[in-house]
Amino acid sequence: MKIIRLNEVEFFVKHTLKDKLQKDLRNLQILKEADAECCIYYHLRKTLKPDPNWRVFARKFSPKTGYYTDLVIYHRLKPRIAIEIKWRRKEISKKDRRSLASTRDNLGVKKTYFYCIMPDASLYEKVSDKKEGEPYRLFERVVGLDYVSKQEIGEYKRQRKEFRV
Repeated sequence: MKIIRLNEVEFFVKHTLKDKLQKDLRNLQILKEADAECCIYYHLRKTLKPDPNWRVFARKFSPKTGYYTDLVIYHRLKPRIAIEIKWRRKEISKKDRRSLASTRDNLGVKKTYFYCIMPDASLYEKVSDKKEGEPYRLFERVVGLDYVSKQEIGEYKRQRKEFRV
């Protein structure tokens, strides 16, 4: 059994996961929010599989917070990381911010992540007025295609359209 430390999981969620999701987006594995949730869940399960002390729960409702959180990562019986996922949003909503703050305050989650998946990541505006503690506990990750040429963007749109029947 391999032991996976919390800092390794945090590094994966903060950095490595973004690259994996961009690849999924480019390969048309993600067409909407539910697809993004499935892809993140898949990558997390695959990464955490060697250590049976880690668990990932999707659409986790907590009576303590009153909110559903898209993904919550547990180490043993403690929730450690919460992830909220959105498709094509220009910013984090007040509701999502409240939900993640409630998860931090009431469940004891130390780090929260807001993942926004969208073809053009330049349209996203990160929060500029983070409250006390948020700069170290709320991380916004934006995943885009990062295509430069109009030809690449046009080809992506054409291929994506084929799946939207």
